[in-house]
Amino acid sequence: MTEAELTELFRRALRASAAAPLIASVAACSSSSTTPPTRDAAPGEDAAHDAAPHEHHDAGPPDCGFNPQACPIEIPVACIDGGVALDADLSPAECSKLCGAGTLMCSVGPEVDGTPLLECISASCGNGRAYEGMARPKAPGQRSPVGRYLAETAQLEAASVDAFRILGDELRALGAPPELTRATAVAAADEVRHARVTRRLARRHGPCPPHVRAEARPVRTLEAVAEENAVEGCVRETYAALLAHHQALVADDPEVRAAMATIAVDETRHAALAWSVARWAEGKLSSDARTRVRGARARAALELARDVRARVPDELAKVAGLPAAESAARMVAILDDALWASEGRHAPSMRA
Repeated sequence: MTEAELTELFRRALRASAAAPLIASVAACSSSSTTPPTRDAAPGEDAAHDAAPHEHHDAGPPDCGFNPQACPIEIPVACIDGGVALDADLSPAECSKLCGAGTLMCSVGPEVDGTPLLECISASCGNGRAYEGMARPKAPGQRSPVGRYLAETAQLEAASVDAFRILGDELRALGAPPELTRATAVAAADEVRHARVTRRLARRHGPCPPHVRAEARPVRTLEAVAEENAVEGCVRETYAALLAHHQALVADDPEVRAAMATIAVDETRHAALAWSVARWAEGKLSSDARTRVRGARARAALELARDVRARVPDELAKVAGLPAAESAARMVAILDDALWASEGRHAPSMRA
């Protein structure tokens, strides 16, 4: 998909979203990483105690590590100090204590291999481009949902700088065309500006923690790069670009609207870059590898369609312009039909 094609597709999706009322709900989720670190301790919580699971069933204790970039985050109930009732109606404050700062909602989900899971959804799941091993964004000290959202958004935008630099280095090592590597450098520079703007917005509400830079790493295989690009670029970043356009139109805060208007244009170009990288990579991969990459893209699209139905505080929906669950679902359905074909109905467009 080209930038012009994506822009037209976004216009169609935004028109469809206008049919749904703007109620408090969240557009999530962003991303998935392949390295599952252990959960950060909430304020006043003993991290060592939290990491020690309770006995749950005869198969042995559950794995209490989890992927903080997945959305929702899934924590085995047996890993939570004191446990959680399976029918508990958890408040946002309780969710933040159990899942970490920035969590908007949580609930006990279906069992996986006999283990009940606490599902945690963060407002910041839709922002930025993640990469393998990325540190979890967190915003201690931010008291308002808007402040947490903007602080975590700033951290994710800063992480996107690293994501594009890593992508550019890997594409260069893998023999990608120069125009792709040059485009990743431009995208990284865009993300520097995005991080600065969103940090300024966040500081109106409270502290904004420093960004944790990515460590040097070896170049991955083409398939690994293509799979991450399919999930983070072709799905997550494509939706994030549409989300920014929505925020630029409906956010009550004029500074948020102005920031998102610029970010939306840049993110649309970044999404087009992701599709260009996908087109180049698929031409180099084996048939089996292409199937696996497309499968990862389809799974990410299905997860996104589920995650956008989560609710957010009224203040966050109003000030930051996040779409209502029904509106978000309409937008995702249009992207899915045109791009992802998450149910395998047809192959996504890979036009120049």
